[in-house]
Amino acid sequence: MGYLSIPKGADITLKPEGKSVTLSFNTPPSVNEQIKSECIYVRQNSNLTLSGNTGYTLTIKGSEISGPLIANIGKLTLESGAVITCHTSTSTSAGVKNKGVFIMNGGEISHMSGKLGGAVSVIDSDASFVMNGGTITENTANNGAGIYLSEGSVSITGGIISQNTGYDIEIVGSETPKTDFSISGD
Repeated sequence: MGYLSIPKGADITLKPEGKSVTLSFNTPPSVNEQIKSECIYVRQNSNLTLSGNTGYTLTIKGSEISGPLIANIGKLTLESGAVITCHTSTSTSAGVKNKGVFIMNGGEISHMSGKLGGAVSVIDSDASFVMNGGTITENTANNGAGIYLSEGSVSITGGIISQNTGYDIEIVGSETPKTDFSISGD
């Protein structure tokens, strides 16, 4: 598979039925300058939910390109049984480059390798990442291998962030902070 764009206004759930499914992305085609460098593009005012199903896994597998596996400026939800894995970005975030709303209720983000953010990067003042569950593990980045926050907000109420190379969580900012970070729960 080469490239998947979620249309503006769409509400889409990817969920396996009857067997586990792996979506493997190769280098995406050059559609235009704005969206040529990611494998999955969640547009503004659109929703994408990635979910497993009882006994079946949905795996989103990347390759090596200049951009992230998923670029989100809409709403992205990751549920139990979904795995985002095996992607290398040569110039930016590797897993989810988030400029919208990303809610992680379960699932896994692993084996990502990027410059700024291995698994998740939050890089817009209106962006938010909420981690209620799931696992972020075995990712690598120069900065923020698990979570990289430069603008926006991150709230962690559950889940596991471990075994990442290049800080599990990194918060950076300017003299005027545009970030909000909180951890609660057990």
